[in-house]
Amino acid sequence: MKIQKLRWFSIAACVLLTLLAVWDALAHHSGRLVYPMESYSFQASDIPMLLAITLDAVCILYWFIKAVLAQRKRIIDTNRTRKLNPKLGILGLLGFLGFLGFWTWPAYRMYTPFCFFIFFGFFGFFFEGKMSDTLMDERYRENAAHAQTDACRIGLSAVFFLTVLVAGPAEGRMSAETALLILLTGISLSMALTIFLSVYLLYRYDREEPEEP
Repeated sequence: MKIQKLRWFSIAACVLLTLLAVWDALAHHSGRLVYPMESYSFQASDIPMLLAITLDAVCILYWFIKAVLAQRKRIIDTNRTRKLNPKLGILGLLGFLGFLGFWTWPAYRMYTPFCFFIFFGFFGFFFEGKMSDTLMDERYRENAAHAQTDACRIGLSAVFFLTVLVAGPAEGRMSAETALLILLTGISLSMALTIFLSVYLLYRYDREEPEEP
């Protein structure tokens, strides 16, 4: 209970400090580090925002690692899958942030938002939540290995197709910027597909009735 209170207190403190840093930047420094910048050079006025961002990153990383280790310990002790709420699958909607890249690329030549397409893989949480607290017997482990293999095969096939598409014949080769855009978008979507399928296929295989000998 104390750990849970400490977690929420630290998260609230990080949010408050970040909001104060954003307010300071907007009110006194013309929105530096808040609005997009073509180039960056350090100024002393950036220190509050940089400290807030660093604190947010450390807080998120700490509680994420702590949660992962706790889940792993529970899985080892109980031999059951982790407990997840299927509603976490809604996090897959974050993948739509990748479409911001079609605005930032022409305007600022920024490709980073296209990486958000990988969050479409979070839709897999819906199926993982349906298998929450499942006993990991021999059949389950075989299905997990089978699902992982099939998902990786499909994802790698998509990446291979993209590579062939971008390479193309010499006379019709696309520009470097267009190739980078296609590769970044395609690889992000391929990784999202692999993450999603590794869970969805496991759910489907695990729910199938075993064949009679």
